[in-house]
Amino acid sequence: MNKSLGLNVDLIKVVKFLSFFSLGLCLYLENVAPHTIYSQIALLLSSLIMFLYTCFSKSKRKTKANLKMNPLIICYTIFMFYQIVLVIFDKVYNKNISLDDLKTMVVTLMFLFSSFNFLKKDNNVSEFKSLLFFIGIIGALTILYCCRDTLGTGRLGHTYKDHGNGYMFLGLEIRTSSNNFASFWSFAFFCGAMETYNERNFFKKIFNVLCLLFLIVCILLTGSRKGVLILGICIFAAFVLNPHSKNRTLRLIVGICIIISIYFIVINVSFLRNIIGERLELLVNSILFGTNETEGSMQSRNYYAEQGWLSFADSPIIGYGVGWFKETYTNVCENEYLEILVSGGIVGFIIYFFYLPFTIIKLIKILFFKKKKGDVVFYSVFFLISFIDMFGSTIYLSRGSLFYMMLIFCFI
Repeated sequence: MNKSLGLNVDLIKVVKFLSFFSLGLCLYLENVAPHTIYSQIALLLSSLIMFLYTCFSKSKRKTKANLKMNPLIICYTIFMFYQIVLVIFDKVYNKNISLDDLKTMVVTLMFLFSSFNFLKKDNNVSEFKSLLFFIGIIGALTILYCCRDTLGTGRLGHTYKDHGNGYMFLGLEIRTSSNNFASFWSFAFFCGAMETYNERNFFKKIFNVLCLLFLIVCILLTGSRKGVLILGICIFAAFVLNPHSKNRTLRLIVGICIIISIYFIVINVSFLRNIIGERLELLVNSILFGTNETEGSMQSRNYYAEQGWLSFADSPIIGYGVGWFKETYTNVCENEYLEILVSGGIVGFIIYFFYLPFTIIKLIKILFFKKKKGDVVFYSVFFLISFIDMFGSTIYLSRGSLFYMMLIFCFI
């Protein structure tokens, strides 16, 4: 009997290890080879292993498996069924395109549900910081290796339609936006900074600091303004949340000085200026001084936003169905809120974002009125960044972005 029990315990430990490994592999492939057969297989495999662990391992608190939903998953599920109803009753403008996106949404939902329950079980999410930091470093090294022949000739690994340099990964040509790399590496940087604060071994701490500097350089090489902005938020938050420093004012000053120093470096170093400096300077000038100077990507974003609002005005109640805008204009709206308005109309928008105001109110109550906050503060940074990111990205098909936003629900 005891041998059997020991065998079961060992087996559960193996499955838990495989769950973390498959989750890390899934996030890694979503970073370096998104929307490929490799990332699809890793996603399905990871979802299955995490689901099995959640179902068959006994919790420290309860004896039975307890599968849970969270507000984001519930709203995402209802929105998905709403789109299915529109397809059934022929209320979408292109059934085949909508069905393709719905298939992706089903797989995404499976991953969100299984990963949420796995991380929430026995507080497995507490071990997630070191995993994401490690995956970020490995992902950055992979991209640098794959782009070694074009390194320094433009934005690292960036492609947009027929422009930019793609790269080969395990026999497949990868063409994706470097914004994906930069955002992921910024989250990894934040996790690494918090892990470095808690590291007691001096040599490991020095190694972690070098890895953090490496991630900063890689983010700058992507030429992603979004990535740099997210990095700035992460640097600022990392200094503010330093658990070993009591002088908050000093932490704020140091964080701001580092962010300003990075800005002046990319503006004045010619190599970095050609990649990110000029684009970042235009963005800062437009924000601070209201200048109208825009480069190619900003003009494209403005164009798609304008077309999105015109499309929404033509079908404001139920929208056109998911995938229609991208099929029509060969690109997404570059704004999650506008994309959902176009895809689902006002009805779909209310369904999809119904959880958002209640979650923000609950977070405010915890952050400002509760003494014991735990990791809520840390993962609220993920939620805040994702919330801001939706103004410049379309994420309803992005497993990684939805996953980072979902992490906060492991605590609230």
